[in-house]
Amino acid sequence: MSKSDYSIKKYFLINFFKLINEQNIDYCVIHGYEALPLNYFGHDLDILINYSDLSRIKSIVYKLINKYKLNIFRIEERQQLFEFVLYDDKLETIILQFIFLLDYRGVPIFNNPEVFSRTRRFNNITIPSKFHEYVYSFFVRYFWGKEIHKKYFSNFKKIYNSPDVKKVLKTIFLRKQFALFDKAIRYNDDIKLIYIRKKMILSFFIKGFFREPVLFLKGVFRRYYFGIVNAFKHKGKFIVLVGPDGVGKTTLAYIITDLLKDYYRGIKYFHFIPKKLIDARKLDTITQKNKISFDDISNPKIISLLRIFRNTIRFNLNYFKIIYYIYKQNLIIGDRYFYNYFFYPSSMKYSASKEIVNFFYKLIPKPKFIFFIEASPEIIHNRKKELTKDEILKQLNLIKNFVKKNNNTYIINNDNNPHDAASTIAKIILRG
Repeated sequence: MSKSDYSIKKYFLINFFKLINEQNIDYCVIHGYEALPLNYFGHDLDILINYSDLSRIKSIVYKLINKYKLNIFRIEERQQLFEFVLYDDKLETIILQFIFLLDYRGVPIFNNPEVFSRTRRFNNITIPSKFHEYVYSFFVRYFWGKEIHKKYFSNFKKIYNSPDVKKVLKTIFLRKQFALFDKAIRYNDDIKLIYIRKKMILSFFIKGFFREPVLFLKGVFRRYYFGIVNAFKHKGKFIVLVGPDGVGKTTLAYIITDLLKDYYRGIKYFHFIPKKLIDARKLDTITQKNKISFDDISNPKIISLLRIFRNTIRFNLNYFKIIYYIYKQNLIIGDRYFYNYFFYPSSMKYSASKEIVNFFYKLIPKPKFIFFIEASPEIIHNRKKELTKDEILKQLNLIKNFVKKNNNTYIINNDNNPHDAASTIAKIILRG
């Protein structure tokens, strides 16, 4: 990444660590610190702090937000952390997660005083001791069922035979499960480690409850409390991309996913009816067989009425899937959705009146934003020979008339660089 790519991030981070050091706040950057203070590796920057210092740290962050004119996408307190998700006008992202405890689901692996008593310095930034870093980095991935990077596994094995590690493991695990884990590590048995993972987690929770019952129950309460609060406070969004075949809707959806992947817990995609929501990061592997085929054939009016009635029911029933992911803070990208009935009815095998389409449109759930993608008829025709230039022009004119009459609708030109069009859409989504 070039210097210009993260100049705001660089100056933000330099000043953040300067101010936090000046105020003598206890902290340490858990991992991904190798590029600091110019940048950080990974999805976000995890910083361990004491909860009592949170107000001072928030003041520092707000001061820097105003100084560098950053936009706030989300400020959220979760079970054992406080998160800032920030971005600039170029969609450069800064994600700061202030962690109150090195834990798994509220049960501590290490206590803060113990961690802060053995910190070290790196580029004038406080980081944990190798012991705390290696043990925590390994277990947080192991417990969450994530693939353990070779680096983390190798680092953990380097220190595994030290008395400190054995002491910690005997503290957080029951004796029988510790023996299973110890045997798997000694024999490099990765399959065994995966097989016993659930037993290790159960052992960890049981030992955590008897070790610190108040902290354990507090962690459980905070997990469910903030889970419910944030589901309503920081919901995801449902958007739809509409336009003639060949205008580049799928390409834009893929680029939007790449631009916004750090802002949402997940990004889902569907084509026409939200029967199956797929991971939008896999859009580059989607072929035409994954999409619903729209044949340019008209049905008799009675068949058209039955089809639009059936599809309206399907839109409403499958919308519950969208609601589920919205409350899980996902972005849902729909391709076409109901809108082909307005702009390309023959593709829906529809031949009845527009008034009936307007009636059924009132009965379906609406997206947060509708983005109508346009390009010159010549460009679209070159991409999709099946459509005549007259048919393309007709669709584009119908789209423009629809936008004039409806709110939260935008026309996005995709004649040139699709990255520019996707950036425009992404900024509207973030600010909406």
